[in-house]
Amino acid sequence: MYNAYLTNPLLMLEKDIIIRIKKRMIERDLKQAALAYELGWDQTKISKLLNTRYSPKLSEVESIAKVLSLSPQYLIFGIEKT
Repeated sequence: MYNAYLTNPLLMLEKDIIIRIKKRMIERDLKQAALAYELGWDQTKISKLLNTRYSPKLSEVESIAKVLSLSPQYLIFGIEKT
């Protein structure tokens, strides 16, 4: 069976970003609708993002990080800025 995550490191990175977004949403008890509202996005865009059917642009990752009170570096790489 073909596994795109093993052959494309960008897909793996995207998956890690989504995991960190979901983790923070749980920590803050933030629903998709609330995140969409804070970002000024449609809820379907958030749903597609969280279900790996939409790849966020860097500017969108930065916006998500700001709303979630995280650094973009943490969302992308899993490390805090020092």
